[in-house]
Amino acid sequence: MDYDILNLRSWIDKDKINWGSLSLNPNAIHLLEKNVDKIYWDGLSKNPNAIHLLEQKLNKINNSICVFGGHLLGKINKIN
Repeated sequence: MDYDILNLRSWIDKDKINWGSLSLNPNAIHLLEKNVDKIYWDGLSKNPNAIHLLEQKLNKINNSICVFGGHLLGKINKIN
């Protein structure tokens, strides 16, 4: 699957983006990777394509809403 689908047009103001909604969007991973400081981590915790980003910031994951089981939640429990 090609996740380069979501590319911003040059006229879009990044300050007006709803980063909370975008963090939930599986097709927005490349944009989120370039704007990690704007990620809404609760939303990202529900994004199935964001596991690699969540693994880098385990302390940001909301484990009460995280939809991923197994190895990711095991890693979270080790740091808590």
